[in-house]
Amino acid sequence: MDQKRRKMENRQEGKELEVAALRSSPVHELKPLNEQPEWINIDDIDVDSTNPGSVTESLRYQRRAPSIRDSYDILGRIVYPVIVSKNGEHAGRFIHVDGFGRLEQLKERGEKRVRAYIYPPMTLEQRICFRQTLNAAQEPFDAVSIIQDLRVLADERKLDLNNPDHVKTLVRDLPEKVQKHEKDILELSRWHPDAIKALGESYGTNPKAIGLDQIRSLGRIMTEMMSRHQDSLKKLGGSLEFSKSVAQMYLDRKFAESGRSQEGIRVVIRCLKTLPSDDPSVLEFFENGMTIAALDKAAKANIPNEKGVVVAGCSDFINMLLNLNAKRLTEEDKDALKRTALVLNGVLSEVRA
Repeated sequence: MDQKRRKMENRQEGKELEVAALRSSPVHELKPLNEQPEWINIDDIDVDSTNPGSVTESLRYQRRAPSIRDSYDILGRIVYPVIVSKNGEHAGRFIHVDGFGRLEQLKERGEKRVRAYIYPPMTLEQRICFRQTLNAAQEPFDAVSIIQDLRVLADERKLDLNNPDHVKTLVRDLPEKVQKHEKDILELSRWHPDAIKALGESYGTNPKAIGLDQIRSLGRIMTEMMSRHQDSLKKLGGSLEFSKSVAQMYLDRKFAESGRSQEGIRVVIRCLKTLPSDDPSVLEFFENGMTIAALDKAAKANIPNEKGVVVAGCSDFINMLLNLNAKRLTEEDKDALKRTALVLNGVLSEVRA
């Protein structure tokens, strides 16, 4: 009971820390100058160039624009006010914070004024936290816009997106929807901004976009290059440039040589693990168009005599099993043996086939 109570107390303490972090957010209790929206001139609003939502070519904008257009046609007006902050550097002007699609729709129809909630001047940090908090309440996790915002936020706070502790600091006062994707954020931080643009939103259906699952798989290629083939990586322009090349290879279906891209990616990862560090074949593949089949052949040539390895391994394993005292096995030992049996059965089924 004491252990259960301690777990509950620790869980409660963790929740309290999360709430405390959110309450320390730079936008906590930030209020508009007036509780009611006000009419302002559209021409007096400056678009925040750091806001990913203001990119009209994005999949997100193209997905939402028709719905906003239809709403205007049916209702004859924009119902929800936009959100702006006063421009602290230019009196009488405002900076757009949220509602870019609605603002663009009004411009397209020749409207001159818009209803807006006006906030006091915000820092860039506040604008980012504010829009991400609003987006989390109404949008699926959008890896593209979030990583773009976090890059800017990291620069503002003098933090490094490649540092796991820094990422925790960055997301601690953002909604849980963002916080739970810490690992994805760390993965995406390794990728060139141009490669990130090819990612597409996680909810997009653009056939030319790279999905988040594919980025995770391609990230394993990045990891092997960074750990085993560092000289080759330097010759390919470093990790950021390499990430852009890998993304383009995926879009060009380079990994789909024998059918499915995922299978091709797995073969390449296996080859990078098998080949000696900075083997010439690595550069040949990523720089000069060597096929996956040729890379695989080069990798297999570096595998030690399979027969000798199997015989020696089985002999050692059998000797270990014969000397086991089954009654003294821990639960961890038993689980390990069960996993080994599953793998062995899978190999034997292939041998028998």
